[in-house]
Amino acid sequence: MSTSASARGTVARGNLASPARAARALTPAEAAWLVAPACALLLLAAIVALGPPLGRALFAPPGDWTIWRQFVDARFVQLEPTEHARYAIALLGPPLVCGGALALARRAPRTTLAPGLATASQVALLLFVVACVVAQQRHLYDSSFTNERTAGRMVVLSLATLAVGVLLALLAGWASQRPRALERARAALRESPRRRAAALALAALFALLWLLTAFNTDGTIELANQSVTDNIAFWSDEAFSLLGGHAPLVDFHAQYGHLWAYVAAGGMTLFGASLAVYAAVMLAGTAGALAAVFATFRHVAGSWVGALALFLPFTATSFYMAVGPLENRYGPANLFSLFPIRYAGPYALLWLVVRRVRRGTARPPIALFALAGLVAINNLEFGLAALGASLLALVAAAEDRSPRALARLGAAAATGLAIAVAIVSALTLAVAGSLPHPRMLTTFPSIYGAEGFGLLPMPSLGLHLVVYVTFVAAIVVAVVRIAAGCEPAEAPLTAALAWAGLF
Repeated sequence: MSTSASARGTVARGNLASPARAARALTPAEAAWLVAPACALLLLAAIVALGPPLGRALFAPPGDWTIWRQFVDARFVQLEPTEHARYAIALLGPPLVCGGALALARRAPRTTLAPGLATASQVALLLFVVACVVAQQRHLYDSSFTNERTAGRMVVLSLATLAVGVLLALLAGWASQRPRALERARAALRESPRRRAAALALAALFALLWLLTAFNTDGTIELANQSVTDNIAFWSDEAFSLLGGHAPLVDFHAQYGHLWAYVAAGGMTLFGASLAVYAAVMLAGTAGALAAVFATFRHVAGSWVGALALFLPFTATSFYMAVGPLENRYGPANLFSLFPIRYAGPYALLWLVVRRVRRGTARPPIALFALAGLVAINNLEFGLAALGASLLALVAAAEDRSPRALARLGAAAATGLAIAVAIVSALTLAVAGSLPHPRMLTTFPSIYGAEGFGLLPMPSLGLHLVVYVTFVAAIVVAVVRIAAGCEPAEAPLTAALAWAGLF
């Protein structure tokens, strides 16, 4: 009798305790999903309400124009102070979500509703992305901004591309929930000498096929796509200025790369001042950037086969066709102002950061930050972002984030930047007999940004918001991984996410 009563009491206590046991502390990932909608609404309210007054206060039209007046009169200039202010406000998105998630997870509330609320947040984000993609497909660019006789649509993602992307996402989601499928994937990605050789060969061949269309000589340039011939003077003049006795940062204003001009001019000094040599040097730089990305994927994926699976879509999307036809196209592959002038340095930095994190090197990263300084001096817009991204990634992947450790990292960064300034000063002094003029670093950023040359209006809803959300998510995922205490073997991925999100 007493035993039966005791058993009944145990069952009763168990039934009463089961809801409490079901409730559990929030994980950092759940906390991020829970705070994301509130942060998005708060940010949207700030963007709508504060954009116009902040734009007038901080991004007012310049008093003196750097642009020739005829461009202003011809409507090539579109001032967008409100849009600049709203972009600046949008930069608060990542710290807002990360801070909210960490604060909520630190309080460790116990709730049974977290999984359902997190799922609702994910569904809301998916619907938002779909709405942005649909809006982008329907957006009509005003002819007054594009300087074309007829307005038209700029289709960034075709329906076929969207269908393939959705199919791959569904397939990845399906496979991630099935242990047998995951085990087969791991087996397929496992490293072996033959697989390594095959992956390297396929990556090299794939990159070569994309880059061959960008090679031109003095005899073939007239047959190239008109968009190539219209733009090549704006890239090549930076290198040819050195051959003509002028130097960037001294007496020549370079639009895209103050230091890449020396690389191309050096190649033409050695092998001849021809378009073929110039194109070959630039394509070698692009190939080096792709090699750095491929090596970065190797550190993240853990095998060359896995790196190949990431490298193929990266290359295809990086070198999309802006203007056809396919056999004589125009796009980032032959737009040397993008690859290698502005992207090669940052991607080399990404590789060095992830490589350093994976190896666990304890030496101060002075050489790394010296390169980061050179990248920033080469192109301020891309270079400063790459410098900041490298610093953030190293902090994100560090095991020791004490004030003393962060001070050592800051000292290494300052030393590296000082070395970069010394190198550039010595270079311009030797070539042009003058120290560099720092104000020339901001000439074209000011023309294209503050003075609004060639700017296009962004729709309220479009693909640019999907890009923004993607990079916010990269930073948030990196912070969530740190808060959750990821394994040291996962540190390279955390560093890569932090770097890509900020850059």
